[in-house]
Amino acid sequence: LERIGDHATNIAELVYYLVKGVPPTDEREKSDASSFTVVDPDRD
Repeated sequence: LERIGDHATNIAELVYYLVKGVPPTDEREKSDASSFTVVDPDRD
């Protein structure tokens, strides 16, 4: 799965370059806490 994510990132960066004409300059976030998010299905 990690390689798929890397490929998706590379494609997104290439599309950004093709649209904007410059490579992305900001460092992208390398991780997030979404895999640790607690979801309560009973909460409205």
